[in-house]
Amino acid sequence: MVSIPTEALQRFAASIAHALSNRLSVIMGNAQYLILSHEPDAGAMPGEHDELTSTLEAILNETERVGFLVSLLLGFSSRVTANGASSEAVLDELERVAAKLMAPRRN
Repeated sequence: MVSIPTEALQRFAASIAHALSNRLSVIMGNAQYLILSHEPDAGAMPGEHDELTSTLEAILNETERVGFLVSLLLGFSSRVTANGASSEAVLDELERVAAKLMAPRRN
């Protein structure tokens, strides 16, 4: 097994999390703006969403899900620093975070 310095993993996880977080903020802000500025279809019943609004809400839901995973990565990187974990423990934690990323979405 290749030995990876714990600090390097921590910095890598933190930098990925911050980069994703910045991009997610832009995506979420634009989707929210479009939802607020979009006029529903004239034939839509009150409270009924048209296709565009439903799609934008799906985008928001997925960005929130990825935002949760970003928070896991940030938590992971701070725990590594605080606990001085071994490289094997760090890799185990990364695998756990990756498994959550790959897990099917729950509604």
